[in-house]
Amino acid sequence: MTPTAAASPAPAGGPPQGGHPQGGPLASPAGGPPSGGRHRTKGWRRPAAWATLALAAAAGPAAADTIFLCRSYAGQQFWSNTHCHQQRAVILRETTVPNGTPFAQAVEMGRAAQAEGERLAKAPPPVVARPAPKHPHGAECAALAQHIQALDAAARQVQSATSQDRLTLERRHARTRQFQLGCP
Repeated sequence: MTPTAAASPAPAGGPPQGGHPQGGPLASPAGGPPSGGRHRTKGWRRPAAWATLALAAAAGPAAADTIFLCRSYAGQQFWSNTHCHQQRAVILRETTVPNGTPFAQAVEMGRAAQAEGERLAKAPPPVVARPAPKHPHGAECAALAQHIQALDAAARQVQSATSQDRLTLERRHARTRQFQLGCP
């Protein structure tokens, strides 16, 4: 049998003592979080969040209207200030306009927003690759690259230590020459 703490009576017009909305064994007598304030939880900030939501709801609707680009089941497109499903159509686009904007002006704003959305959705133009400029020592650079590839292939074969050292030295000289010429 587990002992349970009795819930504190609630003061008039407020939550029960102990900080827990229902009182009970998890309630802290000091009004803080359970476990004597050792653990911080977001749950104890909820009253402030609810107060913010209540203030936002009391402020009323935002000063904006919504217009819809609809397509009827027959395939015709039209703008509407009521939801498309009320007119037996599907919604293609939803645009927010300032409150009290005349419908014709709101449609123009909707068309402008649609054009901007289509422009942003398009892929950017492809970047044209320009051929690399000719290197003044192109032939020698190509020959050095082939020679280095041949040296690397030979070095991967089973060789004596003397042969491996000779290949390493030749490769080092070829890479140095490549660097001196500024080969790509």
